[in-house]
Amino acid sequence: IEFKPLPRSRDATNNRNAVLRCGVFGPGATDYKISWIVDAKNVTSNSRRFQRGNNLHFEPIDKDFDSGEFQCVATLKNNSRVEMISVPSAKFNIKWVEAESVDLRSPRLKTDVLPGVRVVLRCSINGNPKPSNISWLVNGAVLNTAPTGVEIRNRRLIIASAVLKANDGVYTCCALSHPLGKRCTPQERGFSLQVIDRRIPVLTRGPQSQIVKKNSDVSFSCEWEADPLPVVTWYYDDVNSRPLTNKSSSEQCRKRCIFPNGTMLLRNVRENQVGTYYCKAGDADDLVASATLSLAAIKQFRQRTIDMYFTEGENFEFTCQPPDALPPATIEWYHRDRRVGSPGHIFRTMNILVIDDPRKSDEGTYTCVAVNKAGSVNMTLVLTLAVEPSIDLLTNKHVNEGLNLSWICPGHGVPEPDITWYKDGKPVVDKNRFICCFCQAVRGSELRIDNLEISDGGSYSCSASNRAGSTHSIDISYSFIERFKFVQTLSDACIQAGVKKQFKCAVTGSASTQIQWTKVNGTKPVPVAIAPGYSTLILESPNLGDSGTYVCSATDTSSGNSLTQSMKVRVVQPPHVIHPPMNRTLYEGERVIFDCGVEPSLANLVTPGTIDEPTDEGDKANATQMIQTIALSVSGGVAYILVTVALIIYCRSVLRSSILLVKGKNGGIVEEEMKMLNGSCSACNGDGRMRSNHDDELMTSVNLDLSQLSHDVASLQYPAENVEPLRVIGKGRFGEIFLSKAPGIFPELEEDILVMVKSFDTCDTSKELKLRAEFNREINTLHRAHHDHVVKLLAISSREIPERADLLITEYLEWGILKLCLQASKDGKIPKFTKNHKMNMCCQLSSGLDHLHKLDLLHGDVATRNCVVSSHLLIKISMLGLSKEGFENEYVQWNDKPLPLRWLPPEALLGGSLTPKSDVFMFGVTCWEIFTLGEFPHSDMSNDALVKAMQSNQVPSLPALESTKRITSLINKCCHSSPSNRPEMKQISRKLESITSGEVK
Repeated sequence: IEFKPLPRSRDATNNRNAVLRCGVFGPGATDYKISWIVDAKNVTSNSRRFQRGNNLHFEPIDKDFDSGEFQCVATLKNNSRVEMISVPSAKFNIKWVEAESVDLRSPRLKTDVLPGVRVVLRCSINGNPKPSNISWLVNGAVLNTAPTGVEIRNRRLIIASAVLKANDGVYTCCALSHPLGKRCTPQERGFSLQVIDRRIPVLTRGPQSQIVKKNSDVSFSCEWEADPLPVVTWYYDDVNSRPLTNKSSSEQCRKRCIFPNGTMLLRNVRENQVGTYYCKAGDADDLVASATLSLAAIKQFRQRTIDMYFTEGENFEFTCQPPDALPPATIEWYHRDRRVGSPGHIFRTMNILVIDDPRKSDEGTYTCVAVNKAGSVNMTLVLTLAVEPSIDLLTNKHVNEGLNLSWICPGHGVPEPDITWYKDGKPVVDKNRFICCFCQAVRGSELRIDNLEISDGGSYSCSASNRAGSTHSIDISYSFIERFKFVQTLSDACIQAGVKKQFKCAVTGSASTQIQWTKVNGTKPVPVAIAPGYSTLILESPNLGDSGTYVCSATDTSSGNSLTQSMKVRVVQPPHVIHPPMNRTLYEGERVIFDCGVEPSLANLVTPGTIDEPTDEGDKANATQMIQTIALSVSGGVAYILVTVALIIYCRSVLRSSILLVKGKNGGIVEEEMKMLNGSCSACNGDGRMRSNHDDELMTSVNLDLSQLSHDVASLQYPAENVEPLRVIGKGRFGEIFLSKAPGIFPELEEDILVMVKSFDTCDTSKELKLRAEFNREINTLHRAHHDHVVKLLAISSREIPERADLLITEYLEWGILKLCLQASKDGKIPKFTKNHKMNMCCQLSSGLDHLHKLDLLHGDVATRNCVVSSHLLIKISMLGLSKEGFENEYVQWNDKPLPLRWLPPEALLGGSLTPKSDVFMFGVTCWEIFTLGEFPHSDMSNDALVKAMQSNQVPSLPALESTKRITSLINKCCHSSPSNRPEMKQISRKLESITSGEVK
């Protein structure tokens, strides 16, 4: 076995890559592995010098670390004792050059370079091989030695007799080095030669800035050399002010003394002497030196005492942040009146107190002391051993339904543990049902459930945790006695005569009950079906005489407790057509009358009204069923009015099939009648409905007067006393907005559902008329806007004056306000919304706004806070306007009116004008809200900065959305600063409908 290739010595250039090669050759060569040694020591690989295969690489080579003797070592893989070392060793001849500096060799000091003095400079350029051909430069130009009396001796430059001004300059040198070429000393490391003019003063000892303790003495030196010596003058704060003079004699210096050598002494320094002092040599303005005098100071620690806990066996560190001090304070730690040093398991490193493997004996007080010239201040650190928490035994409880229940979780530990309650293994978060508070008497967390219900059943437990650990209690539960109560509340009903109807009255919470039905007139209705726990009232073929109030009474025979509830039943006879309109053949322009007879007679109840779009032939079969539904839903005269409207629809459906089209004189078809049948006549609205008188009033232009309530809004009156507030959502300009129950507002439903109520409550009489007009405008807008994506106006209520609305009642979707729903999705409280979900939300919003614009209506406050959403992600535009409580941070006061600044376009803010293009701008911001899951627009700007940007016509753009280029482009177009460059809402709605039909990009 032999080395092949054998490592050989070679030339290399410093800071360039190099390689030493090695290998073994012969039988069994593969049984050996290669390693390297340098100067008989193993080579350790790093990022610069490493072994790759058998070869040793240098990337790059370094003259300071790679100048040793390298050898290749071949070791038998299965026997490390068998090895061979390459001979001879390999060595690099590393070529390098370093241009360092130019040094003054004679005279010794720069201040001794005087006219006529011999000056010697030396060029420090070294390398391998040694650099040659030294050249000198002055201020970057090659030195010409002939006329200047300068002599160059290899690395030395000699000026035989320095000449004032003529020899001044920065001296550098260059040298040639093969193969590295020419190298020169950097300009900043050259020697700046200046022949000193003895007539010009030179500062030899200047004043130094000082920080001193109050009432101490301080001296400032100011020594100049010149021939002759200059007069030294001192100034305070301004070199052009009056010069300072002695306040006392030099022998008895009591306040301020200036000595002949220029030194100034200040005695008993006070605050009024703090500042900058200047000393000046002679009358030259540029011969000035300065120094600052400051008084030492140190402030107290921000926290004088800090309580902390440590865990046994877990290393503890605490950094003592020094207080504000001048000069900066030094920190020392003390424990038990001894300075904390480095030995032992308690030590300090810089300002940090460190306790290795702490134990209980390390509890106690540690003092951090900050010291400077002004004195010292202390901070106390109190350390306590943390103890893992424990929980005492919890017990099950037995409680009656409807009473209050409470448990105490007796958790103990140091520090006081945090208590968390669980129901069925999940943390208790429903604050409406569960109240968690700290009970001081037993020092534990109390879980309280008021008015206990059956749904509150389950397993309960609590956990206690602190920095030392955590623990969990056993599961506990409660058993309860069910309360005697009705299963379901009876509701008033309107039923059709001759149609069988059943009403069930059921109770729970008793093993033995007696239930009976009675009518208010004292009779006992029959038949009644009775079964354990409930009784059913059966009206087989009700007639008008069965109308009245029915009472269900239930008695617990074991306890004697009794319950009653009642309901009102109204039996109505629906009308039917007895004389349908007859077919007629007509000529153009001929007057015609159609008779439509009904039974019973409704002549006194029929009132003129807007006729809905004609039904087609397919609806005739459903006409009777629709009439029955309306009759069952509404009671009294209102029911008959609605039935009459339905009856007219039925008559029109018959009429449509019977009218014959007759050709006129011009041979054409009677177009107006055809358009009426198709729902597109000139007397109809854009949606095919016949115009009524009030439609002509409201739909003329965007500037129509909506401040007065439309006369047909009166039909929406609902008793204010029936409104049952449940929860306040917030507060706007008009008053509170709250969720409520409104019994009977949906008569076709058995259970009451939530509605949103916007109240008009203002104490500012000066603004009442203006606010009342805006409140009416919102009512009229919602009343006119019948659309799937605009909330429906359900009713209005008046507290005192019937003609004046005080409550605006609209529908409310079960998931509530869209913005809160988006934020819940972002926080992970509900599933994340996909891009398609967000796109559909924007599409629904654009559809609703497009409908408003078609009616010449403006919204003026488009945002996610003014939209509501259902569990099926149905979006509806609302007018919440929670500008005082709820979303008050999204409004700013502008001209005594709350405005949604970050949603408004510039023309609306600065010009006060709202147009459909203003809604388009706000729609763009709202889409950005939806795609960012409720982020705050322009959150990096203050309100003032945003207003200034709008005033300077520099409206900032919203941040681009990730991976949704088409939506980002649409938002940018909607939020263009110029209204004319924004698209119409109709175009936006069509665009979004086309996008939602494909993939969101």
